[in-house]
Amino acid sequence: MSAPTTTRASSYPVPVDGLLSRALDLGIDLGEVPSRNRLMAELHIGPAKANTIRQTLLGEPIEWALAKELLTGDDAALVEARAHFTADALARLTPLADDPADTEPVQIEPDGRHLHAVPDVDTVPPSLVPDVDNPPDTAGDTVAYPGTSPDVEPAPVPVHSAPSADVAASLGLVTGAAYPGTNNQPVSRSPKLSGRVWAYIGALLGGSVSIAANVAHSFVQPRPTGAGPDWIPSPEWAPEPGAVVGATFWPVALFVVIEILARVPWPEGARWVVARVCGLLPVALVAAVVSYRHLSGLLGHYGEDPLTVVIGPFAVDGLMVVATGAIIALGRIKNTTTKEN
Repeated sequence: MSAPTTTRASSYPVPVDGLLSRALDLGIDLGEVPSRNRLMAELHIGPAKANTIRQTLLGEPIEWALAKELLTGDDAALVEARAHFTADALARLTPLADDPADTEPVQIEPDGRHLHAVPDVDTVPPSLVPDVDNPPDTAGDTVAYPGTSPDVEPAPVPVHSAPSADVAASLGLVTGAAYPGTNNQPVSRSPKLSGRVWAYIGALLGGSVSIAANVAHSFVQPRPTGAGPDWIPSPEWAPEPGAVVGATFWPVALFVVIEILARVPWPEGARWVVARVCGLLPVALVAAVVSYRHLSGLLGHYGEDPLTVVIGPFAVDGLMVVATGAIIALGRIKNTTTKEN
């Protein structure tokens, strides 16, 4: 057997720039920036290159959780939208140099067979030779290859110029951190609630208060006509079952109308706008008026002052109006983006 020879530096190394697209797809599937170990396992790369890719993704202001929600699925439109988003994100990223650890010589036999580069223990500094008898506690978390170190300095966060208008901007996936003059710090990994979540929280909160007030008001005995100031409600009085059930209908009907308007991809045209407006306004106005009167009457029954009785219900109705508008607006943005792609 003849001695092996060294003929080239690496066996088909994959550059960092070529891995960014796969790393972006992995981040969208996970809903967050992948960890270093996840990048190493999925992309089959070393720790230095994984650190470089991770720092680059942290410097790109992407709402990963929202990207996972909007760009995950088998629908052809979602696949195309995801491809547009990935291409635009790659265009904003600063090109990166290859990892020096991937350019170590690889020995090749004369017959063309590759030999893995095994370090010579006699030539490796003692600090890089693992102690088999006394392994460190963190041996499973680091990789002791020659030329690398677990204390790799992270790559600098790239500073991007103003991005072009794209699919990501229309979906609300890019924050203001990507524009000149803003603080371009790495995106925090702490979980944040999206605008869609807060909109539904507001709608559910307002609807719950409205239902509770409507039901509670149905248990208040109406004052008979001509009753004097000394009138006292009868302890034997009870509301009709239909009145209690009907008190819950108005807020539920409004929530159903909101979901229909937000989730159905309505066709373009004036007649469809008229259909949506004519359907929403009666339900919203009736629900608002009924909720106001029931909550106002309930506050008066509880002995609140006249000003609170008059203005108190507006807080619940205002919350419902804002939450309704937000849900419909977010639904139209998503449907419009799907149609364009």
